[in-house]
Amino acid sequence: MDGSGFVGASHALAPTSDFVGLEGLIHFAAGGETPFLRRHERTYQRYAELKASGKRGLGQIMADADVARERVAQLLRAKVDEVGFSYNVSQACNMVATVVANGRPGNVVMQRWEYPSMMYPWLRLRDSGWEVRLLANADNLIDYEQLAGLVDSGTAAIVVSHVSYLTGERVDLARLRAMADSVGALLVVDASHSLGVVQADWGLADFVFCCCYKWLLGTHGVSIAYRNQQRLPAWIPQEVGWANVEWQDAADRGGALTPVHTGRMFELGISGLLPAAILGSALDYLSKIPLSNVETHVLNLSEHLLTGLESCGIEVMTPAAASQRAGNVAFAVDDQDAWRERLEEANVLCWTSDNRVRLSTFIYNDDEDVAHALSAVQSTFADLGQRRSSTTTSHSVTSSRSSPIGNTE
Repeated sequence: MDGSGFVGASHALAPTSDFVGLEGLIHFAAGGETPFLRRHERTYQRYAELKASGKRGLGQIMADADVARERVAQLLRAKVDEVGFSYNVSQACNMVATVVANGRPGNVVMQRWEYPSMMYPWLRLRDSGWEVRLLANADNLIDYEQLAGLVDSGTAAIVVSHVSYLTGERVDLARLRAMADSVGALLVVDASHSLGVVQADWGLADFVFCCCYKWLLGTHGVSIAYRNQQRLPAWIPQEVGWANVEWQDAADRGGALTPVHTGRMFELGISGLLPAAILGSALDYLSKIPLSNVETHVLNLSEHLLTGLESCGIEVMTPAAASQRAGNVAFAVDDQDAWRERLEEANVLCWTSDNRVRLSTFIYNDDEDVAHALSAVQSTFADLGQRRSSTTTSHSVTSSRSSPIGNTE
């Protein structure tokens, strides 16, 4: 072990044979999509059989979703009643933004390079007179003093990704919590690039949202929506559906609605029950690997990637300090499509958008994967170069070259 606390060699924490389609591939695309677990095929079969068995089957399907809810609560170190299943992060973030917009006029603070799922619901508030204040830095890394300069008594929320989809930077939630508390603002956090990868005190946030098709090894159609009951005991959304209010029999309908105060407030109707069952299966699989081991492994591999890229002469966007990163390592390029195609020709999967290449390490990766990827990167770099200056990266949220699907993060 060296002075940084990382071991010299990293062996995979999970066999590639547990996943679909990894044969012959070096998968460094976890920040976009992780491969499907083979065990999910059994989950799908169980769901199909239960769905064919009427109301009794639906009851069991919903019970399976509740098991997933319990596993999410364990991961967040939260109460089960604080966990809801929205269809995606955008839906949950819109529900919070709508409540904020209905209160006092003010402003919301975030980074210009925040992902659209978290940014766009707040941008629409500008039509009603709200101000969205954006921190803008040439290197797309947080400057806490500059961010604090945007926060004042009118700030209603600080919105942030715990780990940036763009640069891979991990932010200090405790510092942001103190900043929010100084003016009575909400702290709204996207955990899509950190939950299940690195440890964090999620209780520092008022809301935590997270997609499930990345590091949690789930699929599309369900996302995690956590509301901190201790901090926001009376908070409820404005949107209503049959599932987030108390049930009324047909003869009693038409009177006042009674909203639920659990995490189910984010579920307007039946949530994505099959994706929730798959999430439960995935979290059961991940529970066999201590999160502390996952964090050490991912940070170890990402350090090897980062230092290897720099040795090739590539300027990396991701902070070097282990406390300021997680599984993502990114570098700016002039032609992201050509870079991705060249790496894929070498059987290395990466993710591209915003004129950058992102390599993401996870439990099925090892040092041999890193060595293979670095060899492919070095060859591609020799032919394509990187870019004239990675510190002049465009602040646009999505690349003008890519389709919306290509920007799925």
